[in-house]
Amino acid sequence: MNLIALCQGANLRIFAHLLERIRDELAVEGVGIFVADAHYARRAPEAEALRRNAAVDWLMEWESLAAGLARAPDLALIRRYEDELGSPSLWAGLLADRRLFFGRYCKSRQDYRPRYSERQMLGALTEALIRVERLFEKARPDLILGFAPVTLHEYVALRLAEARGIPFLLLRSTKIDNYVSLDDRLFGLSRHVEARLDTALDDPAAASVAEAFVSRTRAHGAVYEGMHRPAHARRLIQPARTVRALGGAMKHEVLRLADPVVRRDPHNPGYLVPALLERLVQPWRARRLRRLIRASGHAYDALDGGEEFCLFPLHFEPEIALQIFGRPLQNQIEVARTLALALPAGMKLVVKEHPRAAGFRPLGYYHRLLDIPNVLIAAPELPSQRLVREAAIVVVITGNVGLEAASAGKPVIVLGETDYSVLPSHMLRTCRNLYDLSADIRSLLSSFRLDAMALERFLAAVVAGAVPVDLYSVLLGKPGRFRSEEADFETDMQRLARYAVDRIRTVLQTGEVPDAPA
Repeated sequence: MNLIALCQGANLRIFAHLLERIRDELAVEGVGIFVADAHYARRAPEAEALRRNAAVDWLMEWESLAAGLARAPDLALIRRYEDELGSPSLWAGLLADRRLFFGRYCKSRQDYRPRYSERQMLGALTEALIRVERLFEKARPDLILGFAPVTLHEYVALRLAEARGIPFLLLRSTKIDNYVSLDDRLFGLSRHVEARLDTALDDPAAASVAEAFVSRTRAHGAVYEGMHRPAHARRLIQPARTVRALGGAMKHEVLRLADPVVRRDPHNPGYLVPALLERLVQPWRARRLRRLIRASGHAYDALDGGEEFCLFPLHFEPEIALQIFGRPLQNQIEVARTLALALPAGMKLVVKEHPRAAGFRPLGYYHRLLDIPNVLIAAPELPSQRLVREAAIVVVITGNVGLEAASAGKPVIVLGETDYSVLPSHMLRTCRNLYDLSADIRSLLSSFRLDAMALERFLAAVVAGAVPVDLYSVLLGKPGRFRSEEADFETDMQRLARYAVDRIRTVLQTGEVPDAPA
């Protein structure tokens, strides 16, 4: 069989180790790899081992982007592909790539100003279409392995796959303990989970995990592997750690500038400026935000305990939760305004900032939220569990707070794409038309009924179709995240490899093809 792997930076490490373990068992012959982040791809030992393999066809993002940004767009070519792929427009692929669509330092501060012009973006899209097509022609994939698409090239590859009936599997965290899943759909519930919904509670191990998750979430809130630890939200300046971090950033910056390939990678914003923003500017802004909330008279703590409120958790942005799974809802201030005006008279809207966004946005963002008459703001460091427990209803674009609220026995309205939208309509509603939002809220508040069996059946189905692996903290090595007590890289890789072999065989045997994007 032939594979294409869609990798972003350190995800290449996972694929390299995975390929080593599944190649013989699955008789993998041809391999195509898309990779982003020249710095990682040129220095990581796993990447070096893959580069020595002459049988691998490469698509290196930095080369494609450099050529695309310098060329004239081919609108006729783009329109031919849009005719083949259908809705949505391929602008959705550009939006999916935050480093193309937003400012240079958009990961470290809110910056809606595009780094590139329309002409440059369409040139990059033209080149991506050409080069992804070329990779497909060379690799002739039977299956595509990837992650949630956060780059233009990944998005294009997945759209081409669904149009041409090429199955794909995307590695995702389920946000249930440390379980991860290889999903065969970008939107909604993966088929292998959907097929287990009716019988999931017959699996004692999966049912036990589901029951424990619900019990723990109701008592302590949702905690899962890869989640940022609570201290992250306070964003305090820590002098010793800041000095070490800036020293490390300076070292990496020197190495970046000394490497002519890495230096020209359009997607690499450098290391020193982001470190300064994250270690100094963000903590300063987070402190000012806490002061603003206290002084505004519109803090969540100003509720007298008897007032009903709706909880609306903000998403960090730019992030796939909005760019992919909430695409029409990019402006969260206006979503909050629409929601506030859809609530029953007298009910407050409590807007909860995302813990990662403490100090990320300018104060003006919160002033505009506070201009909405019935809006209160909760501090980023407040546990979502407390807010969920006290809320009358929870409205989310997407994200894990919605599942946490459903597990806590609260009515939930979803505006974007989630896999838990399959829960019964007397527990959860998906609102596709904001004109209907007020009616959906009133209807759900009056008819809400907790269905514990349906909730545990859904959770058990997800667990039964997944595997316990510490993806973020161990395999990707991200610091400051929750992890399992006995996590181990080699054990997790072996476990993931066995699971991947089973999932790949099942998908190839059934011949199921992916659904078109929403």
